[in-house]
Amino acid sequence: MKDGVNVFYEFDIQNIDKQNRIDTGTLNSISQKIKFICLESGSNSVLTDLNLQLDRIEGDFVVSCLRSPVLQFDSTGLYRKKLIDIGRANNEVQHGLYQWTYHNGQLNLCQGNKMITYIPSTKSLKGYLAQQHYYNSILLKDGHYVALPYLGPEMFEQRYLDFLDSEYEIVQSISYLQERDIYYRLPPMYTGNLETYGLYPSYTGDALFKDVFNDTIYKVKDVNTIVPYIHLKRGDLSPSVKNVTNTSVNKDLIYVKNVAESAKYVFVNYSYQESVFCAVFCKETRKLISFTRMSLDNSTSLINSKYFIDYITPKGKKVKAGILTITEDRLYCVVKTKDAIGFIPEMDEYDNPLILEVELK
Repeated sequence: MKDGVNVFYEFDIQNIDKQNRIDTGTLNSISQKIKFICLESGSNSVLTDLNLQLDRIEGDFVVSCLRSPVLQFDSTGLYRKKLIDIGRANNEVQHGLYQWTYHNGQLNLCQGNKMITYIPSTKSLKGYLAQQHYYNSILLKDGHYVALPYLGPEMFEQRYLDFLDSEYEIVQSISYLQERDIYYRLPPMYTGNLETYGLYPSYTGDALFKDVFNDTIYKVKDVNTIVPYIHLKRGDLSPSVKNVTNTSVNKDLIYVKNVAESAKYVFVNYSYQESVFCAVFCKETRKLISFTRMSLDNSTSLINSKYFIDYITPKGKKVKAGILTITEDRLYCVVKTKDAIGFIPEMDEYDNPLILEVELK
């Protein structure tokens, strides 16, 4: 089914536990081919699976992890260079956590109000300071960026989505009507779940936007076009402004964390009852085809991957794979080094995590 303005998908996540879910639905069941890529592990190219990010850009791999620069490897996994270094210059990232996306032919890195763009076709690397701190920003096909302001959980401001020009100046903001009640205050030292905004890239060149207290995911096509696209039915398990900080209630609510799509599938990461889940739905049938649970009590750093899924290794062992990147017909996944050693004889405990290039069915 081709995507278009009138396409609307609905998936029931309220009743997943009551559905005839496929607990054995694994990465293998949605894959037609899996290629192993061992990224070279040297003094300049050490990676961990903590906040690992990866994209395939013009045949190479661009990779980073927590507290690392952005690194470039060739198609076989050999280290090439630092693409974006750690430092205080405009085109360098400061030591710490940041987000980046490769979208519409451009790598765009966001760290607070620092934005760095890299255009592979021209090898152009440039840094900007935006007026606002952003969680992330995504380049759209019309040349504008759509950006998610870092407003904090208390949501005091009416503005919740910005469109920026090529110099990261705000050209338009989307704001709530004053009568909409979305504001709440956090109790001191509050550590529970929160209903948050989300902005995610789509393989179509558009962006997916998750509102707060709303089960609808919107597709952002350009500065003037935002359309309903996916409905994630949470029903009675959907948070509201009235219960979002009620600790005794909110552990029994569903909090959608991340949403992505390929040509055939929709991937949803959410938390519910002290666990995190990743569900994969088929667009054509609207049915659940894979369901993976990870308990917060014994969670691993793969939870820092936005999506994860069970993977049956060539030796027949089930391990968790983090899903790093979702394109039209491929996934790029990570398997922890200690799990990969069991089926990649040439790997050892000091090597970088294993990357899987997965061609989807």
